[in-house]
Amino acid sequence: MCDTYGIAEAFGGPSGWSTMLEKTCPEAVYVATPNAWHCRMTLAALERGAHVLVEKPIAPNTEDGRAMVLAAEERQLVLAVGHHRRGMDLYQMCRRKLEDGIIGDVIGARMLLGHNLARVWASASWLTASPDQGGVLLDLGTHAIDTILWLLGRDVLAVGGRAMQSRQGRSPDAGLIWMQLAGDVYATVEVSWRLDPTTKNLYIFGEKGTIVADETDGQGGTLRVMSAESAGTALPARTVLNSAGLPDYGVTTGFVDAICGRDAPWLCLGRDGLQAVDVVERALRSSKSQEEPIP
Repeated sequence: MCDTYGIAEAFGGPSGWSTMLEKTCPEAVYVATPNAWHCRMTLAALERGAHVLVEKPIAPNTEDGRAMVLAAEERQLVLAVGHHRRGMDLYQMCRRKLEDGIIGDVIGARMLLGHNLARVWASASWLTASPDQGGVLLDLGTHAIDTILWLLGRDVLAVGGRAMQSRQGRSPDAGLIWMQLAGDVYATVEVSWRLDPTTKNLYIFGEKGTIVADETDGQGGTLRVMSAESAGTALPARTVLNSAGLPDYGVTTGFVDAICGRDAPWLCLGRDGLQAVDVVERALRSSKSQEEPIP
């Protein structure tokens, strides 16, 4: 887009984003850059009085993420994070089933997200450039963590994890995170950049049954409620398309609603985005030390 419309050249080249902020004085900014730039650009926008929607993860580490959250709160500005699964019809359906109590008290949850990074996103070399940036745990793991915590609404009491790196990888490309949640609920997250075919599913286990949300079909996905008596019926979730024909999960709409003081219950705000990164950091510390889950 910058090349097509000559935006970069108009503000002094690719590094002219700060000049752009100064000259245009935007009311809102969307930060969709590699993770390492999130904090610097977000803080600059907030300092100029702009609300910010930043891509996930909110930052590559909790130190940067916390600075972003505090800066937004001090200025009473909206800081939102692009965790889009909250707005997907599939997970909205899942949340309604949980609120209806259809599976009884929740016991645990398990989410698997995986794809072949080289095939799905060959240009994303920045994701794997640094071994200390969390790799797939930060990339896909934050998606799964935010989805589970948003659906279950439980505090995280302890975290453990294992990160694995193939001989060809420069950063963790597979991993496992487990969380102890309030109310005697457990949750596990499995992520991989080496998985073929692409797999994306969530299981939520309850005393009366299990909810299975499967988005692997590449469309809206399907939701199934299973019990001891029945395998359930696969309910298709709908996909809303924007004017460009791409899936619209309501992130930007929710961002605008929040700026205008309207309710946006599915929008991920800064502190929730920070929590997902905090869980990943604790999982990585657990993996490095081979210790038990870290409170």
